[in-house]
Amino acid sequence: MRLQLLERKVAAEFDLVETLRLNTGKRVSISERGSVARNEQGKIQLRTLDAADFKSAAAEKTFKLQGRRGEILFDGLKIVWSKVVATDDQVPRKESCEFFDAGKVGETVFLRHWKTGDRFQPIGMTSPVKLQNLFTNLKIPRTERHARWVATTERGELFWVEGLRISERFKLDKLSTHRLKWHWECFGLGGCRSGKPMLV
Repeated sequence: MRLQLLERKVAAEFDLVETLRLNTGKRVSISERGSVARNEQGKIQLRTLDAADFKSAAAEKTFKLQGRRGEILFDGLKIVWSKVVATDDQVPRKESCEFFDAGKVGETVFLRHWKTGDRFQPIGMTSPVKLQNLFTNLKIPRTERHARWVATTERGELFWVEGLRISERFKLDKLSTHRLKWHWECFGLGGCRSGKPMLV
């Protein structure tokens, strides 16, 4: 597989080779427009998206957080959300579940995949950083980054990045009046990344 990748001018990184080795038929992103997979015979298949396909792959879903609860299904991802009055009770920690200040997030949310240039301020940090640099520091494989889901506000601010800690800007504090509970599940071949908080 490594030789086949090199012949196709694809960086044969260990994580990529292992992902392909362990997952027959799974398509792995190697860039914004490219992906690779291997068949049962071990042959590598390279796919480059044309402009039309890329526009579809980079699609963004807009939805409203109106009412007390709801759910959204989009491209193999399921988000179940609810709003409750904020209290002084400690927020429980669960995998693939986060809590935000509902007022700061607002009612209009955009859901999409990570893209180059995104900036994010993880909880505990004093200023936003390039999400790409954060991925590098956390040793998240390059082949996985474009598959990561992110959610932004109407102003374009990232408040959630799949598998990472929540945004400092949208955390609950003493002034929060309502909590936004955000639970996600993935149904695609690759599944979701862990929702447990990662130290940065």
